[in-house]
Amino acid sequence: IRLRGDPSLVFASSDVSELAPVKYADGVQRARVSTTFLGLYGSVSPLPAYFIEQIALADYQGGPQPVRELLDVLHHRLLSLLYRAWTKYRLPVTYRKQGADPFSRRMLCAVGLDGFRDYETPLDRFFFLRYAPILASKSRSARNLETVLSEMLGDIGVKIEQFVGHWTKIEKPFRNKLGVMNHQLGESLTLGRYVFDGSGRYKVVLGPVGYDEYLSFLPGGQRQELVRGIIETFTPGIHDVMLEIHVDTEEAPRFQLGSPRASTLKRTAWIGGSAAERLVITIPLDDKHLAGGDDEDDEDRGEPPPM
Repeated sequence: IRLRGDPSLVFASSDVSELAPVKYADGVQRARVSTTFLGLYGSVSPLPAYFIEQIALADYQGGPQPVRELLDVLHHRLLSLLYRAWTKYRLPVTYRKQGADPFSRRMLCAVGLDGFRDYETPLDRFFFLRYAPILASKSRSARNLETVLSEMLGDIGVKIEQFVGHWTKIEKPFRNKLGVMNHQLGESLTLGRYVFDGSGRYKVVLGPVGYDEYLSFLPGGQRQELVRGIIETFTPGIHDVMLEIHVDTEEAPRFQLGSPRASTLKRTAWIGGSAAERLVITIPLDDKHLAGGDDEDDEDRGEPPPM
């Protein structure tokens, strides 16, 4: 592409007055674009009138135009720099698929991702670009997480319940041993294998949803993978997360042996009817619960105290 000005002295009705293919002296055919702004000649020229009139007359007569050709060398460079400056901070103009453009890669680095590598995640790169201002911030509030989940899940209601207390297990290396470790009363001594944690878990409440939508939030479902990906991005390994889903009772199928739609207790099958308008199902999102707990010896097994 070659850029040049428009020598006409009339009022321009558009920014581009001509777009035509031209074969140059080197034998290569290029597109020639004539613009009506930021020119050294034409109606917007800062040069004296006699100078631009001479160029306009030469263009009208169709004779040689050495002065114009010289100025077009400057025009091409000037307009090229203008275009680069205009596109530098306009992501829709420079964006490439999967964030392959330089600006997107820099933004991905700001949120903690390597823009030059591919990641296996249910979230595409556009998600990280869309929420870069939130993800780049050190503080990520429950309100921000609620907003992102609401936008990504569409018309499904989303609510975040914070400070959901629960009993958490003390791993063997950190339990008290008299005379050895963690045995000071009032400071480090804890009786039993569990301790109550009032701030290490929060709950994501979704719904009300229909039965088919509910199935997509079960382990292995597409929407649960989406929710897990968002949560792991916001709070990576910091808190335990519970997913509470409210299902419309009218759409929940009745339990029937052998039915493919209702076969898993506490997930897709419920014994007896319910007078409530909605069924409430709670699903842990951490891998420890989904895998069935830790592998322990029989002597180490035990239940946490009741809530």
